[in-house]
Parts: sequence; structure tokens; C-alpha cells
Amino acid sequence: MEWRKAWEKNWESIRYCSDSCRRDKFDKKSIHVREAILSMTKKAGISKPVAASDVAQSLWPSEWESRLEEVRRVARLLHEEKLITILQQGKPITDLNFKGPVHFVSKA
Repeated sequence: MEWRKAWEKNWESIRYCSDSCRRDKFDKKSIHVREAILSMTKKAGISKPVAASDVAQSLWPSEWESRLEEVRRVARLLHEEKLITILQQGKPITDLNFKGPVHFVSKA
């Protein structure tokens, strides 16, 4: 999520980085993605990150690349709920507007 001047006074209450994120917030079709991320990260433990591409491949073997952004979108929401940590190059992300390969680690 990119910081904006208009959000300066109420940063803690900002929930969505854009209108598309607000519009695409958790819906019924995202529940299976959420469950897959949580179960795969829990099974892997905190010492072994799970790649976003692995989650997508487990859900959609033949079309995983086109669905990768859906996995990332759900992961952003899980990160905001403090259920997972999103890593990039082995370090926790500081900006939810990330690009490139990411991994997930369970916080519980």
C-alpha cells in the first residue's frame, strides 16, 4: 500500500490501497484461496516460506500464472489481518504494493 498525503491523519484506519482492492475485497470465490494459503503456511511452519506460485499451482495447475494476482490479493488481506507475513527476498515486505516473487509465512 502506497502512502498518500490525504491519508496522513487517519493512516491507521486505511483498509484498502485502491478502489479495485475495496471492490474485490473478500468474496466467496476467495475463500478457497484464503484456506489454501493458511493451510500451506501452517503446514510448512515458520521456518519454511511458501511461494505464492506454489499456492496458485496447487489451486489451478493449468492456469496458475493467470491467477497469481488473486493469490497475492488474498495474501495482502491476510497480511493486514496479521495472519501471515509476506516475504520478498527473504525479508518482510514494508509496502503492500510489491512486485515480483513473494513468499508467505504463518504467524501462528
